[in-house]
Amino acid sequence: MRLINIRTLELKSYSDDAILRYITLSHRWLRDEDEVTFEENQKDAVEWVWVDTCCIDKRSSSELSESINSIARWYQDARLCVAYLADVPKGAPQSKIWESEWFTRGWCLQELLFPENIVFCDAEWRILGRKKDAWIIKGLSRRTGVEEECLWDREEMLEQCVAKKMSWASRRVTKRVEDLAYCLLGLFNIQMPLLYGEGMNAFARLQEEIVRQTDDESVFAWTLPNRDMEDWTKRALLDSKMIPCHSILAPHPRYFETCGRVHLAGNMRRPPYRITNKGLDWGPGKSSWSN
Repeated sequence: MRLINIRTLELKSYSDDAILRYITLSHRWLRDEDEVTFEENQKDAVEWVWVDTCCIDKRSSSELSESINSIARWYQDARLCVAYLADVPKGAPQSKIWESEWFTRGWCLQELLFPENIVFCDAEWRILGRKKDAWIIKGLSRRTGVEEECLWDREEMLEQCVAKKMSWASRRVTKRVEDLAYCLLGLFNIQMPLLYGEGMNAFARLQEEIVRQTDDESVFAWTLPNRDMEDWTKRALLDSKMIPCHSILAPHPRYFETCGRVHLAGNMRRPPYRITNKGLDWGPGKSSWSN
């Protein structure tokens, strides 16, 4: 990974196993397409900062792929994540915080879930609150659908079922359609190559990897959209080349929107299964089927 020295602005590469104290700047650190000046008064002897837009060479497909597959771990190892809410003006009421675009972006979900410490700043870089402030964590839960205990405890968050995790991402958006899947790799502990240009097939590949690596059947708990979503679905099919709705796999994260309360039954034996070219195979003696 590359890091920026906060005093010299030197950009330096380190191996992932290097023990460094660094902070991260949120993915949404731009305002009006211009860089925002960031001056950090370090009281914790942190020398380095990581910013995706500066520290990842996106001209290199191999570096981009490696970085995206590692970002969740980098956030987890950071001493602090600074979430810059550029659309929250100075002196805005607390309710204005939850209207920020930061809560709608796909890449910001892992920034919310993986760092232990997050500082939220307004448009003037004034601190609004910290992730573990009681009022902040209650507001975060209401705004994002992530239970408070999952925001407090990263291990508790990681143990949630696939459908519930997908529901947290169901209303989020990304600039590139493939990133709807790629921004979730860390959340499901999945590693897979990046193929920009494949459209929503990236989300299909993500689900296929989940099926291969876990026995979590909630990946099939998605539901068809209701009438209010019909127009949205038609547009998405045209714009995003979504996988067809007759597939056993969800065509889009939004189909998990109603899965926020899904839990896997404990102490239940689940037979092995796999996705085949004829649907879902539940093993010897069981017929394959598709949704």
